[in-house]
Amino acid sequence: MAMGRVAMLAGDDVIIPWTERAIGKEEVALLLGCEPRGVLERHACRPGFPARIQDKPAMWIAKEVVAWRDTWMRRAA
Repeated sequence: MAMGRVAMLAGDDVIIPWTERAIGKEEVALLLGCEPRGVLERHACRPGFPARIQDKPAMWIAKEVVAWRDTWMRRAA
């Protein structure tokens, strides 16, 4: 059975939707189309970028990054 964009916690019956997951700079970079280093150097410091939920390693909530990306891309167009 394919789970799509859902993560399952090992050993638990809890299913967490992808949009609710904490993601690191590598996954944020994929969403923004940049290198992981660019996430911290160019994007995370911009006004309006989602607040980190953890500093080391840097982590964000996926849906907040996607919402920011969509708004940022509309402004850039």
